[in-house]
Amino acid sequence: MTFLSHFGDFTDFNERARSDGFRACGDTVLLMIGGAMMSVAARGLAGSGVFLDPERARTDVEPWSRMAGGVVGDALDEAGIDMRRITEAADILFDENICRLHDLFEDGLITREEYDREKRELLDNN
Repeated sequence: MTFLSHFGDFTDFNERARSDGFRACGDTVLLMIGGAMMSVAARGLAGSGVFLDPERARTDVEPWSRMAGGVVGDALDEAGIDMRRITEAADILFDENICRLHDLFEDGLITREEYDREKRELLDNN
């Protein structure tokens, strides 16, 4: 294209020839890079060497996740969730429910059968 735009114009011929040569070499290099990128793009992300198989990913990271408490533990840590606090809160809630149930029985608001049934249900759910 450069040759056609300057056809018949011989002013500063040597400098223009050098400049056109550099442009031609640069264009060739860019064409080769573009061809390589199109080749990878045509095969998709997996064609570039990235593995998209979740089972393989789990297998690959399994030793590290086991050492650090597992993938679930990592996700909870990243989300800022402290499972110890949740477990302690559940224990407190369980204790409060047992005490309330016992108070209801002591005050005569529920029968022995109701108390035993509710107590068994709380124990089974905990």
